[in-house]
Amino acid sequence: MKTSDTPMVELDVLAEPATEIFLINSRFELVERGVGRLTTKVEPGLYKVKYRAGSRVVEEHVEVGALPPIFLVTAPPVPYLSSAPLATAETTHEYHQGAAGTLSRTVHEHVGEGSEIFVFARVWTEERHRQRVPPVPRKHHPAQGLSLRSADGSLLVDLEKASKVHLGHDPWSGCTVSVAPGAYRLRVDTPRWGALEQTIIASEGWQTQVFLLQDDYAEGAPSRTRRPEYRPDLSEASILMARKGIGFDPGNDDLRLVELARQSLVSGRNILTSEDLDRLFTKKKTRPWLGIYGAHALLSKPGSKGEIAAIAKALDTIVPEHPDVQALHLALARRPSTKVTFAMPPMLESSWSIVVAKAANQPGLVPDDSLASKVAPILWGNGPWLIWLADQLPAAPHIRTPTLDDALASVSAIAHSTHVDRTAISATLNDVEAAIFYAVVPDERMGSAAMEEPGAPQLASKLGLPPSSLHAAADEVTRKLSEL
Repeated sequence: MKTSDTPMVELDVLAEPATEIFLINSRFELVERGVGRLTTKVEPGLYKVKYRAGSRVVEEHVEVGALPPIFLVTAPPVPYLSSAPLATAETTHEYHQGAAGTLSRTVHEHVGEGSEIFVFARVWTEERHRQRVPPVPRKHHPAQGLSLRSADGSLLVDLEKASKVHLGHDPWSGCTVSVAPGAYRLRVDTPRWGALEQTIIASEGWQTQVFLLQDDYAEGAPSRTRRPEYRPDLSEASILMARKGIGFDPGNDDLRLVELARQSLVSGRNILTSEDLDRLFTKKKTRPWLGIYGAHALLSKPGSKGEIAAIAKALDTIVPEHPDVQALHLALARRPSTKVTFAMPPMLESSWSIVVAKAANQPGLVPDDSLASKVAPILWGNGPWLIWLADQLPAAPHIRTPTLDDALASVSAIAHSTHVDRTAISATLNDVEAAIFYAVVPDERMGSAAMEEPGAPQLASKLGLPPSSLHAAADEVTRKLSEL
């Protein structure tokens, strides 16, 4: 028990940047936490120090004595997982590093000029052994089912065919594509979910680097009747950027910080200090995704608007009109600009959340019949990236009622003017359409009530959809009900 005579010792714990530090006393109480460095005053005694990098945790016990007055602890290296073959990551081989570095500096496919997209897919066996996951079959092509497509979905490069590939132990494949600056779609065809897609932004003068490991994309453990069918894992993609001509440098320590910032964004943790951003966000060491990840993580931190605005302003000069930077401006703006729209989905799920929240009161933010409007009801996964079920995209533009209010009124009118068998609703309407139906038409059996103002922004907010997506879905409800 502490008394007035108990000496206090200054404890200084040093760890690598972006490593979270937790100091726990002998009563299992959290004493203090920090990132990269923790300095605090404690009583002499036994403590446990936990270090976390991404999803990996390392613990050690430290006995703090009364002397010296400053007790210094240096953290052990904390291994971390990454889809990118970084030299500091646990999931890497030297031959993966060498291949990725070499292939990223050679253009293999030309579909435009001004920027590049480098896609490197690989297999890492050791982690699967640790998790007792069935191994990837021998000679498996790491880019199987993978393709790069234009903003309208047209095939640009079949990456399974175009990639340079090595099918030895833990195979790899890589392909650098020269493209015009703009938005593209990365697609993987999976046995269970069909085609999955995500946005890839190519910026002028930059190479966007996409690194992928493998996933089974299936629920439950494999059995005698179901063998795992692996495909590149979009949800855990590691996405980096480098100036054209520089390529991927697996030994660059800065990339560890960028990668851990991405991983912490999934859990809503901010692991970047102001010093981290100040040290790395310079002309010589510009890391656009460090700024994007860091600023998005800061959105949940009170009093951080000034810091976010400064990062977003700097990013505007480095990656102009990048949708995930525009989303940051949107989050900060009291009166969003009517000039900015999101016809193409952003890359990050956190960006999309901002867009949807703002679109409830600014319907034109997500244009009618745009790709962003169409993907909103068919999102997939729960990682940092915005991924959608491409096979469920509507093939043709919707025939719309003049306004969203008109569309909702049509749903209400047709439901009340004809007898609708409620048991057929679930079989006829998808989840979003059914939610719209029951929002405007009460279901006495379920105790639901019609909304007082079904055309108001509250419905868009309630369902988490931009008004343009809601409009299309409501029109589809009317069409389906009229055919019952």
